[in-house]
Amino acid sequence: MTHDLTTDNVWPGVKAICFDLDGTLYRTSQLRLRMLKLLIAEYLNGRLKGRELRTLRTYRRLREQARSSPRPGIDAYTIEMTVKHCGLTKEEIDRTLERWMFHAPLEVLVKLRNPELRQMMERLRVRGYRLAVYSDYPVKSKLQALGLPLELFDALVESGEPAVDSLKPCPKGFLEAARRLRLKPSELLVVGDRDSVDGVGARAAGMSFALLDASLLPGRKPGSIRTLQMLEAMLGTSETATGAAPHEGCWICGSRESHEFLAERLPAEMTPDIVKISDLHFGCTARLLQCTACGFIYADLESARAIEKLYADMTDPTYGELAEVRKHSHRKLLQRIQKIKPEAGTLLDVGAAMGEFCIEAERVGFRVEGIEPSAWAVAEAQRRYGVSLRQGYFPHPDLEGKQFDVITMRDVVEHVSNPIEFLAAAGRRLAPNGLLVLITPDVGSWAPRIFARRWWHFRPAHVGYFTQQTLAAALGRAGLTLTVREPYSRWLPLGYVLARVVANLPGGRLLRGVVPMLEEVRWPQLPMTLRDDFVYFATPVNGFAK
Repeated sequence: MTHDLTTDNVWPGVKAICFDLDGTLYRTSQLRLRMLKLLIAEYLNGRLKGRELRTLRTYRRLREQARSSPRPGIDAYTIEMTVKHCGLTKEEIDRTLERWMFHAPLEVLVKLRNPELRQMMERLRVRGYRLAVYSDYPVKSKLQALGLPLELFDALVESGEPAVDSLKPCPKGFLEAARRLRLKPSELLVVGDRDSVDGVGARAAGMSFALLDASLLPGRKPGSIRTLQMLEAMLGTSETATGAAPHEGCWICGSRESHEFLAERLPAEMTPDIVKISDLHFGCTARLLQCTACGFIYADLESARAIEKLYADMTDPTYGELAEVRKHSHRKLLQRIQKIKPEAGTLLDVGAAMGEFCIEAERVGFRVEGIEPSAWAVAEAQRRYGVSLRQGYFPHPDLEGKQFDVITMRDVVEHVSNPIEFLAAAGRRLAPNGLLVLITPDVGSWAPRIFARRWWHFRPAHVGYFTQQTLAAALGRAGLTLTVREPYSRWLPLGYVLARVVANLPGGRLLRGVVPMLEEVRWPQLPMTLRDDFVYFATPVNGFAK
């Protein structure tokens, strides 16, 4: 019996979960490593020929290339092209593929079997979810090798079937899964490890999508188990999609299991200066915890709320001096917004600072409103540019009942201790087909891994640290869906950048006297794309973006 989970589902209206197989129900890296060892051993022992290795490599390459050029008879065509490229007979190709693509991996998968995976699937069924699997490769034998009885699933779909005959991201296989489940596409949640394949296909079919990346999650359990437990934690909450996560635990999934990520290192005196945009206290943060279920990193709640209260009294003259430079970044972002949503006419900027972005948005034709908690910044916006901003925190009572085509939150969501409520409030202010635009650092990017605590985004004002996965989860709980993610480029004077590099060096405090001199020199302005800041575009679950 299928239960209607609309009222307590992270993704409203979802009644079934369609899993990708390879990379989602098990880690492909584990399979490939073991297969590589086996292939090398067989080759050295003379039981595997060089032409067989070439056949496997050619088949996989042609199979991936076929994604971009769909045609009827995809399986037969791939084998035909492999025969042509390798100069072997079809029988030789078939024998090699049967042995090394379809049989040997099963023996490896048996060794990767984990009973927790089956237990989780059974729990999802008990809670009323219907389950499906859709893969570009044979499904049944792999599921059995993983210890997952076929009876657990209500639909099994393979790309090579006559009803599909196309590879992901073509939506035909996803729609076939919905047909077999006798559900509308909007009632399916697709879970996969590749947004460019699983995500694109799911969205084209009108389905929700959850991207799972095990490499970003802590713990010793197998990656597939940890990522799927993250999904289960989000699906298992008893609140509605727009409800807040329990503050006693993780702000995203509500789990109360966490470990300390960074010890507290805050200035002795908690003044509004620590939340300045131009602050140089890199590495100084509240005590940060990392959720063991979803990987989200967040400050202890008491410190986070104390920090949030400081914004109303914040002043930042240094930030004000760079207003002209920021215009380049503002214009580029507005161009991108207009390309995604050319018909948009109204825009709300949350965290508007001194209103420069609002001015640029008005210049390109938007009707704009802005909100900013700093009384100093609101006064500067009026004094410098004649821009009237609402002073206060979002959601603001003056906006009740209003809707906007676009809402921008530039470097804001990492400053709030209630991201689900915050994003849900944005969703309520969006027009049905509106566009939410967020810019925030990515704690899963290269920079924090290399610089560790000295990463320039580890600073007092930041209380929540997102990866693509945890931000997508937060959006999902708020009734929104992530549609596009892109690196964000900032235009900054070279001296401004050098000053922060100096402050971030070991012993940088001894060099702080150099910082003002570096900032005073008239340096050239450069676009900085370090790929640790990203811009995210999201839409309401029942809406769409062009």
